[in-house]
Amino acid sequence: IYYPDFSTHRGQPGLYIQDLYVQPQARGTGLARALVAATLTHQTWGAQYICLGVHPTNTQATRFYTKCGFTFRGYEMMILERPQDSLPVSLPVSPPASPQESLT
Repeated sequence: IYYPDFSTHRGQPGLYIQDLYVQPQARGTGLARALVAATLTHQTWGAQYICLGVHPTNTQATRFYTKCGFTFRGYEMMILERPQDSLPVSLPVSPPASPQESLT
């Protein structure tokens, strides 16, 4: 879930990601990065940044968002400046492992 954001400090439109969840068996496939990039593809208001909230103890999510170029902006908030430069719009997504492969 994402929606428009606006920074009066920047005077620019942005995008706020409310919820992003990838099931454990699909993690590491590129799906989460593709979903974040898809928010840019589908938004229509010229977003110049992406904000989201992530609890500091959620180290797996924090590590993922940091790899995508997000930086902390206060407690629980992260921001990605110039997302068009950080997230390729079309990213290949590896298929998740089949349930049988996950068990082996």
